[in-house]
Amino acid sequence: MIRNEISDRPVAATYELTEFGRSALLIAFFLKAISLIIILSQNLVAVSRQPV
Repeated sequence: MIRNEISDRPVAATYELTEFGRSALLIAFFLKAISLIIILSQNLVAVSRQPV
């Protein structure tokens, strides 16, 4: 992450992701999607096993 100070009174800064940060963010989103798929599939299995 890159921090750029744009003013010192009051303190203000902008932040931007580096190329490495963007690639790490992509991996994080991918892992989140996989975990949601696993959780949803487990819930579907649990619901399908309940007696009617």
